[in-house]
Amino acid sequence: MDYEYVSMVRTVLADGVAAGSLRADLDVRSAGHVLIGSLNWMTRWWDPAGPDSAADVADRTTAILLVEGCRR
Repeated sequence: MDYEYVSMVRTVLADGVAAGSLRADLDVRSAGHVLIGSLNWMTRWWDPAGPDSAADVADRTTAILLVEGCRR
């Protein structure tokens, strides 16, 4: 993975922890890898011609990875 990209994601997550928006015990390094890995694999399993719109997939992914997994 590109270090600048990974660093940017980790910074956003760390800022969320510092602001109190994300869990104080969030492992920013691991959460960053999970988030990036999940998004990278989306191109393998999501079918634009399938029943789920891009917006639906984005909403569910955000809910699963950020809201449920990282929230305070």
